[in-house]
Amino acid sequence: MYFWDFWLFREDDTYYLYHLQAPRVGDEGTRHFNASVGHATSTDLVEWSHEGTALVSGDGDAWDDAGTWTGCTVSDGDRYYLFYTGRRGRETVPGGFPGHTQRIGVAVSDDLRNWEKHDANPVLEHDGEWYADHTETFDGTTPWRDPEVVYDEDSGYWYAFVTARDRRKPAGERGCIARARSTDLVDWEVLPPACSLGNYAKMEVPDLHYHDGRWYLLFSVKRDEYAEDNPRERETGVRYLVGDSLSGAFREPTDNLLMGDDVPGFTGRWVETPGGDTGFATWTAGPEEGYDTDHPYTFARPWRVEWTDDGPELGERL
Repeated sequence: MYFWDFWLFREDDTYYLYHLQAPRVGDEGTRHFNASVGHATSTDLVEWSHEGTALVSGDGDAWDDAGTWTGCTVSDGDRYYLFYTGRRGRETVPGGFPGHTQRIGVAVSDDLRNWEKHDANPVLEHDGEWYADHTETFDGTTPWRDPEVVYDEDSGYWYAFVTARDRRKPAGERGCIARARSTDLVDWEVLPPACSLGNYAKMEVPDLHYHDGRWYLLFSVKRDEYAEDNPRERETGVRYLVGDSLSGAFREPTDNLLMGDDVPGFTGRWVETPGGDTGFATWTAGPEEGYDTDHPYTFARPWRVEWTDDGPELGERL
């Protein structure tokens, strides 16, 4: 199976890894059309046990019949919620991407292994007031994917951070991270972007970590997805933003590259190491991302993160 975007959930001493997977047939680009969510567990982030498939696409004309894409897992009381991205196959324009409109749904579980899709799905959809749809984007899609859901103890809201595009900006500068909030993880209010910098055409797979009084928001970008006037060096990898609260603005440091071209990876996640340190995990990218690697589309050995006066940096691998 191909392995790519993933997310992690830790309970006690066990890490639960949920990841996109697809059969290794055809070239690597075909995996996007037949993705499901795989599952593995570990106690050290290095040795993993396969646990099978956690979630598959819907049947017939379901809103998610064209595959299951990136999401996140959270707990509320004794129940677990797995958010994921879905697409409907018949929503395709001539010459366009199958399932052009992305939506977010949720599955629930009592044990992190057996998941049931919620009757209210999809629970979180694109809002045209702030965000572009497939008629306004250069690739013919309505980006609304990769939800990262975090609870804010100060306000009592759950906040979702979502890959989207700001319809108020020029096409090559629309990459943004949308924001929404909820009190019950099912009914959501879509808000203006958490960050819309004008520096990127895409900002993918947001992931949040709280450190020393600040929130650090990861996003992934490919070297050809930078805005024309972005002064940063064009590198495929993971960058970060900094914010003081989940409801406030996120700003971009001048030097905000956490993982660049020197590492053949794409998209990454914060993770707490078994020793309680900050860690960072990614997957080994391949030809579609511009890399020639020995073992593409597999999970990579995570790093410890070193916190410096200038921000986070990758340290040694676990």
